[in-house]
Amino acid sequence: MKPIISIPFFLILLFCAEPVLSADLQKGVEAYRNNEYKLAKHEFEPLANEGDANAQFFMGLLAELGRGGDNDLKSTQSDSDAVAWYTLAAKQQHAQAQLELAKMYEYGLGIEQNDRIALHWYDSAAHLGKATAQYKLAMMYSLGQGTPKDIQMAIEWFEKAGYRNNSSAFVELGYLYALGTDVQEDELAALKAFRQAAALKNAYGQFTMGREFFSGTVFPNDNSQALKWFNRAAQQGDLEAIRQLGFMYQHGLYVSAWSWC
Repeated sequence: MKPIISIPFFLILLFCAEPVLSADLQKGVEAYRNNEYKLAKHEFEPLANEGDANAQFFMGLLAELGRGGDNDLKSTQSDSDAVAWYTLAAKQQHAQAQLELAKMYEYGLGIEQNDRIALHWYDSAAHLGKATAQYKLAMMYSLGQGTPKDIQMAIEWFEKAGYRNNSSAFVELGYLYALGTDVQEDELAALKAFRQAAALKNAYGQFTMGREFFSGTVFPNDNSQALKWFNRAAQQGDLEAIRQLGFMYQHGLYVSAWSWC
């Protein structure tokens, strides 16, 4: 399944390897922000050809999005171009380029699918502190994808990603401990991980807490706790939490939990 590209502009500057952008690169960034993709490409391309890693990353991003060409249409060739630009930037230790390149290899976009190479670039970006890369690296270790399965390495990277505010990492860590997946079952460790995910105000983490308290699969059934967490997730627009709240009220499985909000 192909990943959805969705990069808020306020994160764009964080992708850059250098804290201060050159004047020409800044012009490209401003054009990108204003959706003037041809102008952005015009500014980035000469810099990229001169070896500027940030410009190479942006050229890769424009290609992957299918922007900056005559028709602004995405194609197989645009994915191949993205791989080429990301590779140049990744070899210069550009962490976001490494992460994007890893995704291209994992999903076979513009290049032959290769989990081993994807793992390499996730690992490199993870060591540069990219939380998403740390999470993806942990997932690959937990599944034995591109590498022999290594649950201890998975746990280590889930924890690192979680402490960089990746709530999905805490959710996965919680399930590892809760279900005893290739590790000793530990309900206290599972509860801690789920709570950490929920504390990051991630709706899925909150929904997960509610679901586990409601189902009684991981923790003893506690409808008041379930309602508390479903309500918090629902307030963030989580549709599954909203449905679950409706089910609980419809069947009288509720307590006066609004005071938990």
